[in-house]
Amino acid sequence: MGEYSFPKAFHLRRAGDFHQVYASGVKKHTRGFIIFRRPNELEHPRLGLSVSRKYGSAVRRNRIKRLIREAVRLHWQRWNLEGSDIVIITKRSSAGFGFQDVREDFSRFFSRRPEVH
Repeated sequence: MGEYSFPKAFHLRRAGDFHQVYASGVKKHTRGFIIFRRPNELEHPRLGLSVSRKYGSAVRRNRIKRLIREAVRLHWQRWNLEGSDIVIITKRSSAGFGFQDVREDFSRFFSRRPEVH
């Protein structure tokens, strides 16, 4: 299952890591998300997700998280995300998004040249 998984090393888990990305990362808005991006010293990205209870039921929150992780898993190399910590916050406007919507929203954002600090 190796190439089809989203390994734990790709997850941003600790609150301190989230705070570092919020404090020193580049913040951008897309149609359905707020994305913070900050360089890290790793050869792979680390992804953190924040989905408010205002977004909907646990089923809806878990679905959007699965869609986001899948889009990142499939395209992180194409989007040049290696060496980045990324925190994605969902907006209510992404409530009706399917996989294609998530992928297109991220493609528009991540295909741009990354900002340098």
